[in-house]
Amino acid sequence: MTETYDFTQVVDLRGDNTRKWGDDATVLPMDLADMDFLVAPAIQKELLAKVQTGFYSYQTVPDQYFAAVTNWFKQRHGVTIPADWQIFASGIRPTVNAIIRELTQPGDKIIVQKPGYSMVALATTGRKLVQTDLVYDAEQLTYQLDDERLAQQLADPKVKLMILYNPHNPTGKVWTKDEITTIVQLCTENGVVLLSDEAHGDLTFNDGGYFSALAVPKALRSSVVAVVSPSKAFNLAALQAATVIVPDDQLRADVALALKNYALSEPNLLAVAGTIAAYQAGAAWLDQLLVYLRANRQEVAHFLDHNIPTIKWVPTAGTTMMWLDISALNTDAEAFRSFLIKEVGLKVTAGNTFGADQFIRLAIGCPQATLDEGLRRLQRGVVHFLQQRRTNKWASLLS
Repeated sequence: MTETYDFTQVVDLRGDNTRKWGDDATVLPMDLADMDFLVAPAIQKELLAKVQTGFYSYQTVPDQYFAAVTNWFKQRHGVTIPADWQIFASGIRPTVNAIIRELTQPGDKIIVQKPGYSMVALATTGRKLVQTDLVYDAEQLTYQLDDERLAQQLADPKVKLMILYNPHNPTGKVWTKDEITTIVQLCTENGVVLLSDEAHGDLTFNDGGYFSALAVPKALRSSVVAVVSPSKAFNLAALQAATVIVPDDQLRADVALALKNYALSEPNLLAVAGTIAAYQAGAAWLDQLLVYLRANRQEVAHFLDHNIPTIKWVPTAGTTMMWLDISALNTDAEAFRSFLIKEVGLKVTAGNTFGADQFIRLAIGCPQATLDEGLRRLQRGVVHFLQQRRTNKWASLLS
């Protein structure tokens, strides 16, 4: 009999050194991509057992770790990933930056999408960021790849690397098989390495799931470096555990050198145990989580339609965040974010962070009671914002 998991429990995390919650009891944070659910019991059990050994010495990565990754991707996504393609890495963000420094030189260009999560410290490395805009249809509320523009950008000999968020952050777009294949093929044809960040790959709500860059035909895989992790789907971000998957032998050797040079190839005490437990014993928990998150998404969509029609949800199918179009408010997202914090104590992410100043990102990986409170605050915030605008307008006319 399958165990039933409870995602309704609200846990007070303030004062617990969590980056998301902090100490201010008046602010409800719905900005960071951390979920507010207790970690799966099977994972908790393994982590507790590791701590209770009383030995906290240097760790190694056993064969069991790589086997767990292989089995998970074969069973969950239908992708075969041999163990010898895999390299353990301590965290996604430092890993991406280490790979950039190893595979590119100052003056080289790196392509990212816009809007896009900019976790890449290019300003300090001398590389140039080239943005390829996703095409937004404000009527259909959809994002599409501009493959012609991307082809032109990749043809620039100074472009050495492209970073892809798959599924996409912040929009939640789940790339199609054709889109991923086109991207990988263009990169391969132009000798550009594709660094595919697939940390959100297990968090999709469409029928087909996400299409990994590793699932393209064998002839195209030589340009692919994929980074995967249980950190998002299983709420294990603080374990700093990731796996870099590189089919090409020489490229893998270069990546391995980068991780070694930046001291990212050794796990902390809990990284290996947590990853193995997630991939070996976490499937049922994740399946139930996705059902709960799908209901949260539907709740947000319904609430916006009936209570805040000026804000539109971009109906994409991935991640634990929702991408909201606030263009009807005729304001800058950062200004609106600051207003929400001050007036109603709601913290969201301004789209300016991603190069999209008419959007906000709302994190919904939380119990429904927390979500409902956040939506009520958002509604009050919009009402107050519009009232203040009308008051200011009349004041200016009378002055």
